[in-house]
Amino acid sequence: MKPVTFKKLLFVAAVLCACVCMSQAHAQSWQLMNSDTTNTLNSVWGSSGIDVFAVGASGTIIHYNGTSWSQKTSSTTQSLNGVWGSSGSDVFAMGSNGIIIRYNGSLWPLQTIPTTQTLNGVWGKSGGDVFAVGGNGTGLQYAVDTNTTTTTTISNTTTTIASGVICPFSRAAGNDTGHVKTLRQLRQAKINNAIGAFIAFMYYQNMNEISGILSDSPELYRRFNGITRGNMPAARELLQQGSATMASEDVLEIHEFLLDLQGHAGFKLRMDIDFILRGMESGWLLQWLGIVPE
Repeated sequence: MKPVTFKKLLFVAAVLCACVCMSQAHAQSWQLMNSDTTNTLNSVWGSSGIDVFAVGASGTIIHYNGTSWSQKTSSTTQSLNGVWGSSGSDVFAMGSNGIIIRYNGSLWPLQTIPTTQTLNGVWGKSGGDVFAVGGNGTGLQYAVDTNTTTTTTISNTTTTIASGVICPFSRAAGNDTGHVKTLRQLRQAKINNAIGAFIAFMYYQNMNEISGILSDSPELYRRFNGITRGNMPAARELLQQGSATMASEDVLEIHEFLLDLQGHAGFKLRMDIDFILRGMESGWLLQWLGIVPE
């Protein structure tokens, strides 16, 4: 039997090392998976290796359970570009035309959003504090029952929105948390349809200018404050019953206030106030709100 030389031992060791390295490289390499869709996928997030969501074109949502991918029923056909969740039963997905949907463990209902800009990315530190970004510098924050602020850029115009509150209405409501809660709930109840979403979108775009006008005109702010506080009973009636009676002079007071506010406004805000005034004058806006003048 021939003696084993040092060179031969070195050669065997090198071969064994190569085999180990190749084995490790193979174990850590990317492998093709059957995703159960041919649509383009744009983003992926998971709470664990057996609970992974991916989203993409035409509202595609697929889920990986540790064994295979399967398609989930989506509430939109818009392209979804970003996905993030606080848990496997609380997941946000967003994309084209400002679409945001939120998974609750069984369904993906649509969220009410004050922008039509395409949203491309999302991240949060909890299910109650989530950030989204998108086209034209758009930034959104979803926050629940906090006093933080949300900065939203729409068409390169920055708008600051107090989270969970209606601004500057929250300022008029003062420190009365009951007033603030009523206004917040009424807003949510009224913007869950196309008309409400459109009016809310108009308001968010003009909110900085409205706040600036009220800050520069103590008289307008005094009137605005009085209107907001004076009509709080009607707001609560609207929230509880879906309709409310309002004295004709109170409706006229709101109309006159909007006319005076319009006199201080720039072109876009003037046009938007004109839309609201025409809605009041024709009656359709009061009818939609559920207000019955008496």
